[in-house]
Amino acid sequence: MPCGSASSTRFIYGLHGGDGVIRYVGMSSNPHRRLKQHVREAIRHHNRNRHKEAWIRLTLANGCEVQCVVLQQCSDEDWQDAERQWILRWRDRLTNLTDGGLEPKCSDETRRRNAGILNSHCDKPLFVAKRWFAWAARNSARLGDMQRAERMAECVALIEYCKGSARDRLRRWAAERFGNGEETHKGQARTRQTA
Repeated sequence: MPCGSASSTRFIYGLHGGDGVIRYVGMSSNPHRRLKQHVREAIRHHNRNRHKEAWIRLTLANGCEVQCVVLQQCSDEDWQDAERQWILRWRDRLTNLTDGGLEPKCSDETRRRNAGILNSHCDKPLFVAKRWFAWAARNSARLGDMQRAERMAECVALIEYCKGSARDRLRRWAAERFGNGEETHKGQARTRQTA
């Protein structure tokens, strides 16, 4: 079912990088518009969900398009349970930070600690992606899936190798797609000169 909208219903949607593997589950009354917001937030580094944004930036940098698919149509009353069920179904491969619903489950102290770790790295999107793949490799090895663990470890090495070129490809893609790449580059250059 393609992404759509309706005023009286909610949609549980999934984001994937063109391969059909759902990497994020969310709820919206207009999933198509929400997809555009996700991409815009990732490009502008809003950092509401750094893991999801890092995945989106990495997907775009690799020349793939982030796509949206409607998983379920719900009413205003039951969307929270439906979102939680979809997140639980694919929890091990999702970039969702919480289990669904309205409120995040982590404490303010945990948020501050995680923010301190993430803010200490200058290349945050790739750091987050690398950190996720390293976690996935360890988790897969712990569960006995050595093939997946090896693939995740290869991804960590690839991210390390491609750090500079991925950033450049993302900037070029954003300039072509949104037409504001020149302003972004000039703004970044000015920031670097004044710092």
